[in-house]
Amino acid sequence: MKNTADTRKMMIITLRLEPPGLYGYVHELIRLAFPTAELIQGSSGEGDVHIFLLQNESDFEIVTNGSIMREGVFFDHQEVTPSHTDIQEHKKNLKRAAAICVYRLLQSCSADEINPYGILTGMRPLKLVHKIWDRYENLTLAAQMLKQDYLIREDKVGLLLEIAGHSRHLLLQTSANFKKIGIYIGVPYCPSRCYYCSFPGAVLSDYDKEIIPFLNALEYEIEVLGSAFQAGGFSVSAVYVGGGTPTVLKLEHIQKLFNSLHKHMVLEPEAEITVEAGRPDTLSLEKLQILKDYGVTRICVNPQTSDDATLHRIGRRHSWRQIVETWQMIRAVGIDHINMDMILGLPGETFQQNQKTIQDLLRLKPDNITVHSLAVKKGSDLALTEGKSEVNKQKHEIIQTQSYINDLLASHGYQPYYLYRQKYAKGHSENIGYGLPGSFCLYNIMVIEERQTILGLGGGAASKFINPASQRLTSVYNPKNPADYLANHLELTNRKVDNLKALF
Repeated sequence: MKNTADTRKMMIITLRLEPPGLYGYVHELIRLAFPTAELIQGSSGEGDVHIFLLQNESDFEIVTNGSIMREGVFFDHQEVTPSHTDIQEHKKNLKRAAAICVYRLLQSCSADEINPYGILTGMRPLKLVHKIWDRYENLTLAAQMLKQDYLIREDKVGLLLEIAGHSRHLLLQTSANFKKIGIYIGVPYCPSRCYYCSFPGAVLSDYDKEIIPFLNALEYEIEVLGSAFQAGGFSVSAVYVGGGTPTVLKLEHIQKLFNSLHKHMVLEPEAEITVEAGRPDTLSLEKLQILKDYGVTRICVNPQTSDDATLHRIGRRHSWRQIVETWQMIRAVGIDHINMDMILGLPGETFQQNQKTIQDLLRLKPDNITVHSLAVKKGSDLALTEGKSEVNKQKHEIIQTQSYINDLLASHGYQPYYLYRQKYAKGHSENIGYGLPGSFCLYNIMVIEERQTILGLGGGAASKFINPASQRLTSVYNPKNPADYLANHLELTNRKVDNLKALF
């Protein structure tokens, strides 16, 4: 059942774009300003907001003229950008000019900020920072370009440069040898479904009927890809076992999975191995000891909040006390690093609850803390009951909370070292990973910066093949839905073998 916000009259925005291909450059920006609106291309007189954009190019310059009319109020803007002799750079200039023009128009008729990241709407803004750093080796110039060419807010520019500075040595280290890759293993099952989760078929209802065939398919992937992997002389520098909640597996199946991994893949002696264990109700001292024995170096325990009422509200079947007990078990077993997550913008929570959660986390002194902003994901209960209209709610409170958390973590010695963004995140904000020096998660840096091949196995896993010569990225995605994964894993495995062989 849809909520009231989704059933009321939808805002209509008409777009007249010349050439029509400009739509691909600007529609995500318009969605940031009007997340629930219907976009219609054409010259219809109907609509609540009308946007016009005309882009002309010559040998010397790109001229982009635009206008917007909302509630009878008219604004216009012209953006003039130099042409570029390089075809690829010229295309980038065309896209950037259109985006800047539309951003200026949207901002002119809005009472609030559209996007703290300016015209950047993608998941990985740090990729741009590292590309500029690679090219110019000048952070002052990088800061200037991020503000002037991409309209990123000054404090976000400072944040991006700080994170790039903390992670760059590991980024360069991982990308120095393309034969060293990462592995992601997806186990798309959980004991219950969280309010904000978009994974289909994620709740485990019949262990033997669901897990046994899934593990057989996963083991096939590991064995076949492992053969190609070894033939190509590859080795693994980082493994991430995620989900879902992979620790829903029984002890014998955890052993089977790691036996297969160690048998078929060449793990470097100091390989980082991370396991998601977000639910304390799926862990035991015996499981943790087995993980330690198989070389696991990092465990992620993700309470999201320390408020028991909120935990119940979002569908998690555990208490904060159980989180603390799990943390104690992990420390007793001696696994090197613990990561803990929290989410800002959970239903019913305010600055006070977020303040308590971060303070409770700091009392446990985890090695890493990841701070997320709640994102409205298609297919989640959150999207169905609240919809995209919730995106801009709590915006200023989330900004206040992020600032407080960033300062507090810095005072305790934590450094931000990776960042990514999600569509329809509350307050158009970001997710930031903080770590104590020497405890940064290598896999997180690899997956965000996309400079090193990552082989994805299992449900919902993404494989990213990076050509070392051209740096071209080729992606292969496994279905999130376990039934779809089982039906397609043979074909997908063959595709990944072909892509892996292309890197030999």
